[in-house]
Amino acid sequence: MGHLLAALSKASLEPDGEKICLIIEDALAKNWLQGQLKIHQHIFDHSFNTEIVKVSSAGLFQVLESAFDNGEIEKFKVGYESAKNKKKAEDRVKAFK
Repeated sequence: MGHLLAALSKASLEPDGEKICLIIEDALAKNWLQGQLKIHQHIFDHSFNTEIVKVSSAGLFQVLESAFDNGEIEKFKVGYESAKNKKKAEDRVKAFK
């Protein structure tokens, strides 16, 4: 879980504000996340770079809530919602960092 948490700390918000992009170098952490997303019937996208996973915010939060303490996840959600509400795409990405 440590590798997943490290990836979350460096996650970025896609310009549309609906998808979160994670770079997960650890194959086990990436496979676990993708498996959990499938279990919860959420779609993930990965580009030609196998370390990049793009997932809907709803899907990611559902998986995280099943694996982590709600208090910890709530902080991440607050940051996401704040960034998502920015008007310009560049501002959303910058605020999410």
